[in-house]
Amino acid sequence: MAPYLELLALSGVSLSGYACLVTRRMAFAASMGKAYRPSCDLAANVSCSRAFTSPHASIFGIPNCAVGVAYYLAVLGLAHLGLGTPLLALAGVGLIPTLYLAYISSFRLKNFCLVCGAIYIINVAIAALLLRGLS
Repeated sequence: MAPYLELLALSGVSLSGYACLVTRRMAFAASMGKAYRPSCDLAANVSCSRAFTSPHASIFGIPNCAVGVAYYLAVLGLAHLGLGTPLLALAGVGLIPTLYLAYISSFRLKNFCLVCGAIYIINVAIAALLLRGLS
């Protein structure tokens, strides 16, 4: 189970890192009076930049992408060390913002973010793998 968890965690780090990169590029372009359209913006309602610039894109001033990188690094470390109980607790806590942000994106913003959707799938897969390992 650990190799799968580690692979999922590395994928989460990569996607969260990409989200941070896109966020920084958008901010830099805006500071220069220019626009930046990331490759994950496919249509008006299929847009990662809409998600990354929404009021829900940070918690206590910390960008969600940075929280995501830290979360996935913690998952990676706990999985590598074989610490199942803390990992299960972390995964359970991680599902709370996953469900909340999926709701906000779908029903409030009426937007689908490809990067966010992939991250939601990773979070659910991590929790499912851990629960499956308990049975």
